[in-house]
Amino acid sequence: MESKEKINMQLLECFVPKSKWKIIREATSDGRTLVKINGIAGRFNEENKNKRKYPEKVMKTALEAIQEKVKNRELTGALDHPANTNILLSQSSHLITKLWVDKNEVLWEAEILPTPSGEILKNLIDANVTVGISSRGEGSLIPNEDGSSMVGEDFRLVTYDIVADPSTRGAYATLSESVENKKKVDE
Repeated sequence: MESKEKINMQLLECFVPKSKWKIIREATSDGRTLVKINGIAGRFNEENKNKRKYPEKVMKTALEAIQEKVKNRELTGALDHPANTNILLSQSSHLITKLWVDKNEVLWEAEILPTPSGEILKNLIDANVTVGISSRGEGSLIPNEDGSSMVGEDFRLVTYDIVADPSTRGAYATLSESVENKKKVDE
């Protein structure tokens, strides 16, 4: 029997949830319109399109490790994956405001930022362009005999980015405004 050799690398995962994301527009007290996205960001214990499986323990540990950044409004994501795992504020399109687990799904909420990348993201959504969410992290992969890989316990989740082609089933955004918030925006 062959030994399983770990491969260390940057792990970029794109997620496609079954259900569409929700895009919510809210009026703020200073007259701006705050655009929020929420929905499914990923799944664990399920093989994705990249033939990788994230064990529940690995994903929950990674999520716990970045909760302080979420709480402190420090966890931004980019429009498209950058070439490395560094978070650059100049490339930020959204601020992740919540990350939590429900059954085997990672759920999220984010505010679209008034940055150049955030404005591009808003315009894409307004034009009904389908966009997805993708995790960015680093760690090891443990190859399986069937050609798939298991993500190792050293996995470090960096953030979630907006991408064109997610690897997890169903992680695409569509426009969905709440009636109450739409009235506030229209006023």
